[in-house]
Amino acid sequence: MNKKAFRSPGSEYRGVSLWMLNDKLETEEILRQLKGISDAGWGAVICRTFNGLRTEYLSDEWNRIIREVIEQAGRLGMKVWLQAGYMPSAIPQLAQDEQHRVLIRKRKAEAVGASEVLLLQDREHSYYARRMEHVLDLLAPKACASYLDKAYTGSLCGPFGDAFGKTVETVWVDEPHFKPPLMPWTEDLPDVFRKKWGYSLTESLPLLFAPERDYHRVRHHYWRTVLDLLLTAYFGQVSEWCREHGVRFSGHLMGEDTLRSQISWTGACMPCYEYMQLPGIDHLTLSLTWPAERSFILPPKQCSSAANQLGKKEKLAETYAVSSQGITFEDRKWIAEWMMMLGINTRCYHGSFYSMRGRRKRIYVPHLSYQQPWWPHNRLIADYFARLSYVMRQGSYEADVLVIHPVESAYCLYDPTAITNVHNRVGEPEDIRRLNDALVVLSENLLRIHRGFEYGDEGILARHGSVRGRSLAVGKMSYRAAVLPHLLTLRETTLKLLERFIEGGGTLLVMGDPPTRLDGVVDRRPAGLCAKARRVDNTPVSLEAALDERVPTDVQITAAGGDDPGVIWLHARRIGDKRVFVLANPTRDQTVHATLHVRAPGSL
Repeated sequence: MNKKAFRSPGSEYRGVSLWMLNDKLETEEILRQLKGISDAGWGAVICRTFNGLRTEYLSDEWNRIIREVIEQAGRLGMKVWLQAGYMPSAIPQLAQDEQHRVLIRKRKAEAVGASEVLLLQDREHSYYARRMEHVLDLLAPKACASYLDKAYTGSLCGPFGDAFGKTVETVWVDEPHFKPPLMPWTEDLPDVFRKKWGYSLTESLPLLFAPERDYHRVRHHYWRTVLDLLLTAYFGQVSEWCREHGVRFSGHLMGEDTLRSQISWTGACMPCYEYMQLPGIDHLTLSLTWPAERSFILPPKQCSSAANQLGKKEKLAETYAVSSQGITFEDRKWIAEWMMMLGINTRCYHGSFYSMRGRRKRIYVPHLSYQQPWWPHNRLIADYFARLSYVMRQGSYEADVLVIHPVESAYCLYDPTAITNVHNRVGEPEDIRRLNDALVVLSENLLRIHRGFEYGDEGILARHGSVRGRSLAVGKMSYRAAVLPHLLTLRETTLKLLERFIEGGGTLLVMGDPPTRLDGVVDRRPAGLCAKARRVDNTPVSLEAALDERVPTDVQITAAGGDDPGVIWLHARRIGDKRVFVLANPTRDQTVHATLHVRAPGSL
């Protein structure tokens, strides 16, 4: 590490503020606020349209003011992120053949909407594809290409393209998503499905809604196909556009918090991060258990796992929104440290509001800006986290354990008729909840026994997984042990990878009953794989005993007098020939005094 850089971190470590432009914009005022954001210790702004904006968006006046912001930011040593010209769910004058389609089920007697096209009828129901005005078809390559021409090339390149890769470093997008509880559809989906799986999706539509016959197989295949289309049509094209234009594709997804919610909104989160040059997540409220009713571990760990495996140094979290105007420095520190320990190293502040006039002061608080009495002292906490961000980007994260992610097992169980509230777990079926909660408990237990771990998405494993000696490699990362949590199915590519891993002397741990399916189809081979693995319970004691026997650690944490040190998280990094350890107490209701013992030399 460079001591000078640590003492005075550059703007790249200082985070980005969502600058909510929500009133009539005036050049003198906007430049004054930007100078204040710089003085407060933040390094970049996202020029974000928001409720109450009274300057016409994308007009000559808007472009002139944003140009002033870019030039002032350059003088201040700051960076500017531009939002996509239009978010995928709010596009004016969108052609009908580019509009998002959803799959719906109706009773036969129900009236047919003007934009609904019949796909299938059975004895009780009719199944339709319905168009959604102003919402982009994220599964259609031609629609997404047209969207890029309008929302990126036309809206951003002309006015600001000369600043790309310089002051303008990122194009940010908010929550590209489907429309749950409605199911995503596109015109080519049946043909793509048949070519991939060898049978008719249209004739199998009832099984997406009713637990009949081999519905697990159809649901698994449906979501695998939808995700493949999403990655190719939208994420792949946006990623390539950003790469070609010298900017980063960043933002965050929707519904990252549970298996059910991420399937509803995106299909799966981790595969999408492969295409984002700066992948990100969202965290709302002051709670670290909402909305999943479990520790907020999945979203940051999914993001940091994929990013580390694919060699992406920066991982973003949008934080603090929908908390309160009374949020304290202590609150902000606790939440950001939680994220840092789970691999997030770039902060996105929600948000700096241009105006609090009228109703604006009550929308998505807090307002982290000049309106607050503590604003002159913000640099104290900004400098602290800039230094921590610098440290957490050096070297590489050390992880012993790869946990196979169960989202593709959850595909088998996904039931759109059970969703009564898309933003929380009300009405969530017990079978999919059990998969989710077992994964979170496993993650908590690995943190409790101080074992570095990451998640392995099966699609990323198929593209980037390999066996190196006794280690299981995923891209840039390498693991000494793999864990199968509670699963229903595996990909055949995952099965073969784990078989080679075991044959090479690797350690595989299995929890609960072995998966009974391969690529969604009933198959005995996963049981054969699990017969070669060690069974463990999902408890700290069982996990620690198995891992210490097979892949022993040289790190131990103890409390004074030999007492239980309580809940302490450990984050280990390899920086050159040194190892650096960061310890944190994630709770707020206890003081911990503990000692770190490391048997290996070359550690800090």
